[in-house]
Formats: sequence, structure tokens, C-alpha cells
Amino acid sequence: MFCTYCGKENPNDAKFCNACGKSFSEDSKPNRIQQAAPTKSAAEPTANMAIASLVFGICSIPTAFLAIWLSLLCGITSIVLGKISLDQKRLGKEYAEWGVRLGAIGLGISVAFIIIYFVSILGVFAFFNDLIPSLSR
Repeated sequence: MFCTYCGKENPNDAKFCNACGKSFSEDSKPNRIQQAAPTKSAAEPTANMAIASLVFGICSIPTAFLAIWLSLLCGITSIVLGKISLDQKRLGKEYAEWGVRLGAIGLGISVAFIIIYFVSILGVFAFFNDLIPSLSR
């Protein structure tokens, strides 16, 4: 039961409040309604990490066309956050899965652009190597 004066919980057979000392006599009936104790539900893990994974995954694709280093950073971050979120069984599993997928696609596009870049650079060097001996003849 709970004291009507201070609201503190007391045993059902108590004659006085353990907190404030007020008497539980017939003329001052205490609040004998058992109030349900607030349930302490385990705080469910949030989907913030999964959402961040999705956002970084989405950003990794268009940045591959603008700044390869930024795309690599977004893609790697997306995959790492998504994997952590999936391993910890957090809410937002779908977000984390899509974040990992999109991050991998962004990384793939970035790596393809890096390969194309270096192949074209090597092609330019090969062109000048062929051009220079023919000029000296």
C-alpha cells in the first residue's frame, strides 16, 4: 500500500508510514490500491547505426563520380557500421543490409574508376614511350 501523505510504498500490514510516520488509522485510510510497479523494459537497441550505414551507402555511389576518396570513405564506413549493426542484432536490420550492399556497390564503382584511371595513365606513358623514339630518328 502507499501512504496518502507522502506516497511512499509500505507493507500491507503497516500501522504507520515508514517514510513520514503518519498513522494508518481508520479515519485516515491509506491508499491501499496496489499500484503496478513501473516495468523496466530493457531499452531496445536503436536503429541509428543501421540508418547511418544506409546513408553512407547511398552517399558512396554518387561520390564515386565526384571524389573517389570520399566514395571509398563512405563505402567502407557504410559496410563497417552495417556489419556492426547486424552483429549486435540491433533494430533496422533491413537498413543495415541495404547499407552494406550500397557501400559495396559504391566501393566497386570507386575501384573500377581507380583501375580505369591507372590504365589510362599507363596508356599515356606507353604512347609517349613509343612517340619519343620515333621523334629521335
